[in-house]
Amino acid sequence: MRVFYFTDATCALSDIALGRIKVSRISELNDPYELMAVKTNDKEIRSSLIKLKIKINETHGILCFSKSWENPMLWSHYSDKHKGICLGFDINDSKVVPVGYISHRLQPEGNIIGDKVTRKFFDKLMSTKFAHWSYEEEVRLFIKLDKISFESGMYFYDYDSDIMLFEVILGPNCRYPIGKIRKLVNLLHDIPPESVKKSRLADKTFRVIEI
Repeated sequence: MRVFYFTDATCALSDIALGRIKVSRISELNDPYELMAVKTNDKEIRSSLIKLKIKINETHGILCFSKSWENPMLWSHYSDKHKGICLGFDINDSKVVPVGYISHRLQPEGNIIGDKVTRKFFDKLMSTKFAHWSYEEEVRLFIKLDKISFESGMYFYDYDSDIMLFEVILGPNCRYPIGKIRKLVNLLHDIPPESVKKSRLADKTFRVIEI
């Protein structure tokens, strides 16, 4: 599956140079309803979900990707207001979890008090978001933190056969010269020069397109 990762230009250049990508912690994600999409007035269930979220945050991180790079909202929200860079990856399909978008909170399934939540319902919690996030077209890769590198308070996943860089797209307002970025990419990664592209705002649609 081909997916896209949006970030600011400085972080993107670091990811290219070091061959790695920053892993997000669940506590850092911008959706406050992560793992909390259950409809309930029960204080015990709510408390249990909060504890579960804290526990998972301590052991797992997430790589968040989009299935498309053309939505201008993604560039605005995740790529420094169009000044950043989008990295395209080929990812092992079996590792990816697509996000489902819903308009109403999930109904509790089974006993979700303590550690008794079923694996099926837990997976649903980890991959469900409010419908208004659907513009992201998000897919996720869950990462065990004890299996990856830790540096300066952050976790990083090294590119491997499951996550391979195949494309670099400079945002419409990115100030870095495309020629220099092509040299950097070609020096460190086995992808052709034309895989490094410059984008612009489309004239007839609300899209970001290749120049």
